[in-house]
Amino acid sequence: MGKSSKKIGIFFDIKEITLTICSVSGSSFKVEKEVTIPTNFQIKEKVIKPISLNSEFFNEKQEWVAKFKEAVKKNSIAGDAVVTLSHNFSITRFFTMPYVDKKFWSKSVPIESKKYIPVAFEEMTYDFYAYPISNNSKVAVLFGITQRKTVEFLLEIFKSLSINMNAIESTAVSFERLLLFADPKEHEKKVYTHFSGANSYSIFSYNGCPVIFRESSMDGSSTMSERKTLDLKGSMAFVKRYVPEQDYSGVILSGDNAALWQKIAESESGLKTEIFDFSKISDIKKSAFSLIAACGASLSENVKNAKSVDISGISAGKRLAKQIQIYIIGIVGAVSSIFLALGLLNTVRTMSVSSTVNSYASRMTEVADFNGMTNEMIREKVDTLKNQNQIVRALFSDKDFLAPKMSVIADSIPSSLWVKEFTYVNQIGASEISGQGKMLEIKGETSLKGEAKLNTIDIFVKKLKEAPEFKVFTGEKGNIDKTVDSSTEKKTFGFSGMDNPINEVSGFTITCTEKKR
Repeated sequence: MGKSSKKIGIFFDIKEITLTICSVSGSSFKVEKEVTIPTNFQIKEKVIKPISLNSEFFNEKQEWVAKFKEAVKKNSIAGDAVVTLSHNFSITRFFTMPYVDKKFWSKSVPIESKKYIPVAFEEMTYDFYAYPISNNSKVAVLFGITQRKTVEFLLEIFKSLSINMNAIESTAVSFERLLLFADPKEHEKKVYTHFSGANSYSIFSYNGCPVIFRESSMDGSSTMSERKTLDLKGSMAFVKRYVPEQDYSGVILSGDNAALWQKIAESESGLKTEIFDFSKISDIKKSAFSLIAACGASLSENVKNAKSVDISGISAGKRLAKQIQIYIIGIVGAVSSIFLALGLLNTVRTMSVSSTVNSYASRMTEVADFNGMTNEMIREKVDTLKNQNQIVRALFSDKDFLAPKMSVIADSIPSSLWVKEFTYVNQIGASEISGQGKMLEIKGETSLKGEAKLNTIDIFVKKLKEAPEFKVFTGEKGNIDKTVDSSTEKKTFGFSGMDNPINEVSGFTITCTEKKR
């Protein structure tokens, strides 16, 4: 089933928070730890819009925060974690769009997603999984989004608890992963509905991606007979509209009183309906959906074909850092090649200069070369020899000056900043003789604003100052200054006749100077 590494699965919903740690053995898993924390969060609205309660719920003043910290410490829970947010705190949409080349997906997919997710993207973090379908005539997209402040809040809470958050995903993704683990055979040909208390959870997937995830409540019904529909037929028709090639061959029911719904499910769908018990593949004894979702998150690295959509931006940051690392390695390689070529050139030049110096030295023993010269002419010749000697020393000094500093920049730069341009000045010849120091200028951009931008740039500058490789630019030897642009620039991308702003960025400059010697 994949890797055996253990992750903490943490499910967040308005009513409760559940933490699990699962271990996999073959085609089954065991819940090693399970902790459920009631939130006692008061809801005023009857109809809850997705993400509308994030700012209020993910707040240090909420009662659940102290309970959560206490439960984690009491149960000695620590390590890598995957968070799964209920549909109240995140939005997940499956949609299709006209085919475009993969290299344009990073720009075109977010633009297209705004048709289906009407929120201000400037305050959100998102991720998506996309792949071509229908003979490359369309692109299928699974798009997830949540508030950026929610991610920042959870990172801060987890940091004090020795929990390293690897990713945040929606409950639909976690539920689909657990179902794929539990029932891998002809999985995408089946519709799944799980019953937990007064709620039912249905998922219709395609190629490992949840196309529809629906939660229905029966709280308002006094008996089950008052609600006799699961709306399976309408949901299958919706999937067919987006993915014409998708056909379902069966319905799988699980959870509380699943057998009572079997005939209704068969009647609605016209498909063969079976009952599934999670105890067959695990030691789960309860039907609580919070437990099901948390287990799905805990198994994030144990299911081969499950698709992941990390809406925290952490995975995207790691991918970007890797690309930057490859880019910098390429730059370092190119610079090293230049230094190698200069080294060969310097060797030839040094041999020539050394030959000239030796020639002068051999002649000076007899003072023949100075015959007939005035004092001024002799002084000029001596100065020429001194200058040539200093040029040789300048050419051979600090050959490995730049590469280590570029490595430090790559390791230290925060994920929300990026470097746009490097300028490196190391003058030789006459300037070297006059004692001119070196200068390294780093120009970059960021989409952050206000204090967040200033604080992040300050953190970057601080890391540079603390690095041993930048010691030459600190203290009495030099100086490291920053300049932050107050103006912003809108980066745009046009698609299908549109010219929509993607983000506003502003620049900054960090100047590292070595004082004159």
